Amino acid sequence: MQQGIFQARFSIHSASNDNTVTEPWMFKDSTDLIRSAILLRYRMAPYLYSCEYEAAKNGAPIMRALVYEFQEDENTYDNSFDFLFGKSLLVANVIEKDAASRRVYLPAGLRWYDMNDNYRCYEGGQTIEVPVTMETIPMFLREGGILAMADNQLMNMERDCVEELRLIIASAREGSQFVLYDDDGRTND
Repeated sequence: MQQGIFQARFSIHSASNDNTVTEPWMFKDSTDLIRSAILLRYRMAPYLYSCEYEAAKNGAPIMRALVYEFQEDENTYDNSFDFLFGKSLLVANVIEKDAASRRVYLPAGLRWYDMNDNYRCYEGGQTIEVPVTMETIPMFLREGGILAMADNQLMNMERDCVEELRLIIASAREGSQFVLYDDDGRTND
């Protein structure tokens, strides 16, 4: 789930050739965690939509290997698990069962803000260890990053609209920019 909510196309329900069906509520011990992850994705819809626009305009992937953005940082070359969601957000999903902490390499050259720890600031170029639980999705906003989120909780992407937009902006030593893409939700305008 932690991986899936950051992908451009996300679906947790399925059916196989033998008509076996998979739905979120079938995982009774994890239903609340699944719901929380999906609701986070829905709150991030303005950011995701803008990343999709960027991908359509210039081919930049929505999920980016760290080396894509930080080619000068050799420590990103072999990092296979952490990724950037768009340009602004580093995601370090919990990938070990029953983990109590997660080691995360923060690329060099800028500061990173821990979205799960009151935006605690870390200098890049180091590996940190953060506490995790099953509920945790370690996320770090990069210096100069801008994250557009719905402040109202969307429950249905077809029927609900973003009524309140929250911009989370990480200060930068140099200027930041972000293209917020939006449309009327009904036509191609």
